[in-house]
Amino acid sequence: RQQGQTTQKSTSSGGRVRSQTMAAADSYFMNRLPKKLTDLDLGASGLVDRLRRASTTTKVAVCVSVAGGVLLLRRRRKGKPPAPQPTSYYCHEPPVKSFVTGADSALVRGMSSSGPGARDPETVPELLKRLETNTTKAVAWEENGAWRDLTWADYVSLVRQAARAMIAIGLEPRKGVGIIGFNSLEWVVADLGCVLAGGLAAGIYATNGADAARYVLDHSSAQLCFCDGAAQLEKIRKAAETLPKLKKIIVWGGALCGNQPVSSCGRVDGVEVLKFDFHIGGADADKAARRSDALTWRGFLNNAPEDPAPLLERVDEAEPGHACTLIYTSGTTGTPKAVMISHDNVTWVVASFAAFVGFGKAPGGRERLVSYLPLSHIAAQAIDIYAGLVCTGRDGVQSSTLYFARPDALKGSLKDTLNAVRPTVFFGVPRVWEKFAEALQAVGAKTTGAKKKISTWAKRVALRRYLAGVAGA
Repeated sequence: RQQGQTTQKSTSSGGRVRSQTMAAADSYFMNRLPKKLTDLDLGASGLVDRLRRASTTTKVAVCVSVAGGVLLLRRRRKGKPPAPQPTSYYCHEPPVKSFVTGADSALVRGMSSSGPGARDPETVPELLKRLETNTTKAVAWEENGAWRDLTWADYVSLVRQAARAMIAIGLEPRKGVGIIGFNSLEWVVADLGCVLAGGLAAGIYATNGADAARYVLDHSSAQLCFCDGAAQLEKIRKAAETLPKLKKIIVWGGALCGNQPVSSCGRVDGVEVLKFDFHIGGADADKAARRSDALTWRGFLNNAPEDPAPLLERVDEAEPGHACTLIYTSGTTGTPKAVMISHDNVTWVVASFAAFVGFGKAPGGRERLVSYLPLSHIAAQAIDIYAGLVCTGRDGVQSSTLYFARPDALKGSLKDTLNAVRPTVFFGVPRVWEKFAEALQAVGAKTTGAKKKISTWAKRVALRRYLAGVAGA
C-alpha cells in the first residue's frame, strides 16, 4: 500500500479500523523495508524475523510470511503478535546455489547454527552405509499366504547388488531408470539401486498407458526400465520401439516363462532372459535386436559383478545437492511434468517431518508402516522408502519395518493388511480416510441398544486420547 493512503475498512463486527492508525503503520513499515530484498544480509527469513519483532511496537499487529519468494504482510485482527523464532533457526547463510536445471549440477543450501536448518546434508549412499550391519527388520511382504522379510543388512546388500548390476548392463551417471508396477520389494530395490549407482530413478504410474510411459522414459533419458508382470512388460515393449536410448528391460512378478506374451524363454550367456520381437525395420532394426532380451529379476541380479570398485566410484561422486530422483505428474491433464529431487532435499524433509510427527514414539521405538500408495508419487516415496532409511537407529527409532500391501489394496484387501500388520504410522490421502469413515458409519448405523452406547463411549475415549497426544506432541 502506498505510504499515507487513508482508507476505512469495516470489520465483520461492524467496528472500524482507524485510517490514521493504518497510515501510521504503513509509514512505520515502509520506512524500514529495503528497496530490494538483496539489500539485507539476513535474506528473506531474517527479514521476516525483523518485521515480526517490529510489529510488537505498533498499534496494528502484522503477520509476516514468505511464500514463493514473495513477502506477505497480513493484518491480524485479534490476539498477540506471534513470538519470533530463535534467529538460529533461520538459514542466515544464503544458498551457494539455489536452483539448477540439469542433473550434473548440485544444489548447496545455507545452514543454521541450530534447529532443523542445522541438520547436515546427507546422501542416500551414506544412509545405506549407516545401516549395512543393522539386524532389525526392514521390509516384509506376503508370499503364498505367509510373511517374509529382510533385515536392513540384507536389504542394503540387495540394493548394492542391484546397483552393481545396473552399472554392468550399461547405466551411465545421471541417466534415467524407469520403474512401473505396484509397490513391491523389487520396486524399492530398483529405485535405491539406481540412486546408489548415480542414476535418476523415474517412477511411472502403473495406470499410465504406453504413450505416457514412453514420454517419461524418453524425457528422463532412461537406459533401463523395470516393469511388473506381463501387462506392464507389454506396455513397455510397445514404448521401447521408439526409444533408442533404452538399453534393457527388466521384469519381475507375473511375466514368467511359458504362457506370457513373449516369443521365447531361455538363457543367454548363462543369464535367464525373456525374448520378444520388435516389429520394426530399417536402420533401427539392429538397435532393437540388441534390446530384444528382457531380463528377469533373477537374471538381472546375476549380472552383478563381485568387484565393488565401479560402484564405489559412483558413490564417491555423489553430493547431497545432486538430483537422485525424478518425480513425474500423472499426466492426466497433458504430458507428465518432472521435478528433480536431490539427496539433501528428500532426506532433510523426511527427517524434519519425522521429528514433527513424533516418529519413534511407538512402543519400544519399533515403527511399522504399510506401503500401498503409488511409489511414483513423492509422498509415498518419503514414507515408504526414506522414513526407515533416514530414521532407523536415530532419535528413538529402534526399528522401522515397511510391509507391502497386496496389489488389490484399494479394492478391499488393504483392511486385511492393516489388521495383520497393525501399523504404528499410516499415511493416507483424503479418499482413503473417507472410505474408512463410510465403513465405520455403515456399521454404526446398524448398532443399537447397549452395544451402541458402549461403542459411542469407546470412540469418545479414543478421541480424547488422540487429542491429548496431539496436544503433547
